[in-house]
Amino acid sequence: MPIKISSKLKSALPAAQREDIEAFLQVKAADTCHLCEGSLNFAAEQIVADHDTPTEEGGATIRDNLNLTHEGCNAFKRNHATVNVRPFLRFSQFFRGQRRSLKYGDCLDHFGIAPRPSHISRDGNMISISFADGTQQTTPVVIESVGEEIIETCFMPVPAVAIFNDDECQPRNINSSHIWQIFLDISRNPLHESPGLRLSPDKKGVKLLLFDGQHKTIATWLHARKEITAKIYLNLDKQSTIRLVNSVQKLIKKLPLSPFELAAKMSEEFRDLADKYEAEVSTAKASEAGFLRWLDVDQRRRGKAAFQDALIQDVMEDPNLTFTNFVKRAGDPKPDTTNSAGYLTEAVFRNKILRELIHVDPLTENFEGSRTLRQTEKQTIVDLLNSVAKAVYEPAVSKDATQKEKDRAKRFSYQSSILYVSSLLRKAVGHHLAVASPNELLEKELSPDSLGKVQADIRRLVEHPVWTCDLSKNPRLREVQNALSKNQDAKRVFENVGLKLGYMVGVDDLDSEIFS
Repeated sequence: MPIKISSKLKSALPAAQREDIEAFLQVKAADTCHLCEGSLNFAAEQIVADHDTPTEEGGATIRDNLNLTHEGCNAFKRNHATVNVRPFLRFSQFFRGQRRSLKYGDCLDHFGIAPRPSHISRDGNMISISFADGTQQTTPVVIESVGEEIIETCFMPVPAVAIFNDDECQPRNINSSHIWQIFLDISRNPLHESPGLRLSPDKKGVKLLLFDGQHKTIATWLHARKEITAKIYLNLDKQSTIRLVNSVQKLIKKLPLSPFELAAKMSEEFRDLADKYEAEVSTAKASEAGFLRWLDVDQRRRGKAAFQDALIQDVMEDPNLTFTNFVKRAGDPKPDTTNSAGYLTEAVFRNKILRELIHVDPLTENFEGSRTLRQTEKQTIVDLLNSVAKAVYEPAVSKDATQKEKDRAKRFSYQSSILYVSSLLRKAVGHHLAVASPNELLEKELSPDSLGKVQADIRRLVEHPVWTCDLSKNPRLREVQNALSKNQDAKRVFENVGLKLGYMVGVDDLDSEIFS
């Protein structure tokens, strides 16, 4: 697959650098994406040239300022031009490569952090801590009364090498989307609550255990900072810490302690019921399907609807989902390019795309297992839809858009079209990962190689002539036109003109007579 370098970019290069620019950049890349540092698969992936310093920020269009990146990494960087996204993209590559749920301690290898115990001494109201990196901090002790309990705390900068995960009191897994949101906020806003640490005796000193602020702390390390100011609880035992963690989490519905994280996106009624259900049956035995069965009969219909809406909302809120740039939300002004570029309404996006891609039936695995499956599903959906946005909608709204690109986007955006396309996307993933319906997007993650194959399928889908040809040419094409205009089931008419899974995955050839 050739490296994608636009003629506009080539023409902006100095004349002496235009020839063999692709070969030069490929040697320079050494098979590694300049942004995420993942491997580049030139045979299966779309690889693009990226300005290291953007032209908007004074970067020159010369080959020394160009590097090869994954198309998705390039798009992510372009959407956040004022932020150095490399640290997050590299962490995201590491995170996805682990293929399991991760806690704070599991992420430390990425940063080269190996925590070691500290040493504490106290002189009256002053506390001193000597850290494993050779630094020392001294600060006053703060006395807090909580009922009859006296809590002693202090605030001080703590180096990364001193912080262990509190596995006993903080079982929450890391959510990469949440880290991105905090990483972005730290870039603009220095005011953040301090993470919470407690002390645990160790034969080599004392361990500082992180029981609150895992996401914030990782986001801080992504900014290449070596320490974080923490609130250290000097006399908090395990049971008191668990009580404190649960109390804090009750106030933060966005990212609950429970493995059933989707409950945070449900109405307050069902969030509370999910907590009650999990407490009653235990986390180990709780499941999506079990929760809906546990509800009273008169609550089940509304509970299922709330659960399915939470699944959809979870995908829609993913910060990496660029497809939503082409979704007109309720109350948004109508885009100037709607008629030509085929923007989708939020209702169509939710009901014709996400409901088709998401496994909306409740899973029987326990909450911990279902969360892993749902994370895999969400990442796959984001990858699929961003690839469609890149191939269909972004070209249609560019200032250089051709009429052909605008027509294609408009036909894609018919409800019957996008519903059928969504079903093909699901089947294509199942074809490459050898997963049967309805679990195509749940069971296995898309590796870089398999994602490249699916992206090649999407390009074949987009290049099918039905999206841009004259639909009045013959009876079969007129059937397509009729189905689109009436929003009828398009499966039969699209298959009748060769747009089906076999064509999409490169097995079937087109009948050229249909379009001649």
